[in-house]
Amino acid sequence: MHTSKCYLFFLFLLVTIQPVFSQYDVPLYTSYTTVQARTKTHDLIIKNTITRNLSMPLADSTESNWEDAFNAMEVFNYQSPFTFTKVRLAFDSIQIRSIDFQRSLIELAYTLYPKDFIPEAKSLLEKSINPKVFAMSGEYMIRQDRDSGTIQPIFRMLFEKFSDSVYKDPILNSLLHRLRPDNVNISKKELLASLLNKSFLPGKIVMYSFQRKNRDYPGMVIIRNAQGQIITDDKGVIFTVPQLARSISNLPYYLTNGNTPQGIYRMYG
Repeated sequence: MHTSKCYLFFLFLLVTIQPVFSQYDVPLYTSYTTVQARTKTHDLIIKNTITRNLSMPLADSTESNWEDAFNAMEVFNYQSPFTFTKVRLAFDSIQIRSIDFQRSLIELAYTLYPKDFIPEAKSLLEKSINPKVFAMSGEYMIRQDRDSGTIQPIFRMLFEKFSDSVYKDPILNSLLHRLRPDNVNISKKELLASLLNKSFLPGKIVMYSFQRKNRDYPGMVIIRNAQGQIITDDKGVIFTVPQLARSISNLPYYLTNGNTPQGIYRMYG
């Protein structure tokens, strides 16, 4: 995760968590977690990180300031008429901005403004030759519309721009499979049974992360031991761990700051 975003997320926890008390009823909390301190920190971040940075003229030398503001807006889920105007202004010059700035802006739009900048995302998609920016622009567009009229042009541009690199670059290849999912001639039940079978990765400890398409709902993790048995508790109930795998941005798993990937993990130790 971006360093500034980690810092802001830590501050977000400070301004949202409640005081904690020990088993001896002795208050164990920092002054940062009081209502007054949380409110003050929240207001200071909006004033100094968002409003002040976005008030600077957008130029090469101030791109990082604007990116910090975008990060803070995501962490705090913050929108206002002022910020919307600034985001639109940033899109007006996105073609001449750095790759990092383009990524940061598209991520912000995906997070907070999923319907407002589709023409701008389409324009960036058509002109960008950076795999990640191209993929993020494409994901922004298909989030709202997965009709063939949207997917087909993206699919065509993908190969026109990147040719055989589509099969070699992990980002482009992931986008390809999201545009054209593989046709698997096996039912989900049969596929699940084959993956959980002891003949799959025999002798290995395997962790399975199952997630819903809507990451607003938690998924779960189960573990299969080296003997091929699903681990259970003392009562014979399958051991599961709830897993919150949604990122702030809710971008797909293969992109920076995206959701935690679902899938199969081989464990060691």
